[in-house]
Amino acid sequence: MEAIQLFDMLPVSQCVAKCDSEHLVLSGYGYVRTRGVYEVPLTIEAEAKTDSTNLRLHFAKGHVILNWEAVPDQLACYEPVYGHAFHVREQGRIPRDTWVKVSWVIERDFMQVLVDDELRFTNEGDSGDEFHRIDYRGLLGPVCIGPGWGSTVTVRSLAVEELD
Repeated sequence: MEAIQLFDMLPVSQCVAKCDSEHLVLSGYGYVRTRGVYEVPLTIEAEAKTDSTNLRLHFAKGHVILNWEAVPDQLACYEPVYGHAFHVREQGRIPRDTWVKVSWVIERDFMQVLVDDELRFTNEGDSGDEFHRIDYRGLLGPVCIGPGWGSTVTVRSLAVEELD
């Protein structure tokens, strides 16, 4: 895993980023992004917490939302090629003001979301759903993390591993 230097992240939109020696505190709207881009297959891993709602990871057109303001218990996951939505009931809530490890694995033909090493979502396998046949290979983009709708997200670490 390549550890991302939190002080080197770039604010996007109206995200307010404050960095001290140990944490990156994010508020407002938008997110911070890496300076570099990464290629699928990859794993994005963040150790972070939210004071209320909306701990968000972004990659290409995709994003993962935990404690989503619309339905906090529902995991909102958007795949990174077309942005098609997957909403998974009873898999989106994380405790407030508590550090969690969020892992977003994007392989060549499926993706997974884990929280504290517990699988919360996968689109692996063939259920006949057209979204399961998306080819993620070669997709490039920065890795982003942020708050939303008035939340404050504190990031302790962010790392990316490009898989072979």
